[in-house]
Amino acid sequence: MPSVKKNRRQKMGGAGGNAKRQNKQRKQRNRNIITPSAVKSNWDKKKTLQENMRSMGLSVDPNMLVPLKRNKFLPKTIDVDDIKTEKKPVEKPNVIQEMETEAALPEKEKTFRISVVEAQFCTKMLNAYGENYKSMAKDRLSNPYQLTASQMREKIRAFKRSRSQYATFLEQRKNLETTKALSSAQDEEMKGDEEL
Repeated sequence: MPSVKKNRRQKMGGAGGNAKRQNKQRKQRNRNIITPSAVKSNWDKKKTLQENMRSMGLSVDPNMLVPLKRNKFLPKTIDVDDIKTEKKPVEKPNVIQEMETEAALPEKEKTFRISVVEAQFCTKMLNAYGENYKSMAKDRLSNPYQLTASQMREKIRAFKRSRSQYATFLEQRKNLETTKALSSAQDEEMKGDEEL
C-alpha cells in the first residue's frame, strides 16, 4: 500500500522538497540585480561576476584595486605616484563612457500628487476658510469625514506639496479675484449711471 506522503507529493505537483526553499531559489535566479543599462547590455551570462566586471573595466570591490602592504608597527604615508598598478586591457571600454553620460543627465524630478477628490476637498476648504483649521474642523457639511484641525492641517500641507495641483488652485483663485474685482467695478459704474 502506498504511503500518504507519496500520494500527497504527487497531488501537489512535482518534486519533493521544501516548496518555500524552492520558491526562494527560483526568485534568486530570476532576480534582476544589474540596473545600469550599459552594464546590462554588455553582461555575459557565461562569465562570473568578477570576470564580467573586469572585462568592462569596473571593480566589484574597490579595496582590492590597489594592493597595499601594511606594516602594523610602522605608520607610513603612501604616495599615490609610488603605487604601481597592473592594468589589464579593458575589453568593453564603452560601458564606462555610457555610465558617465547616464550619470551626467539631470535627475528626474519626483512629483507628489494627491487624489482628485482630496484636491477638490482641499480647494473647497481653502476657499471657504483660508488657513483657519479650527473652523474647517467645526464645519459639519463641508467636512463629512469629521477631520480634526491637525488632520486638516496635514491634508492642506500635502495639497501644497503637490506643486502642480496647488499651482492650478492658485491660478483659479487669482482668476476668481480678478473677475470679482471686475464685476464690482461694473456694478459701481451701473449705479453711477442710474443716479444720473
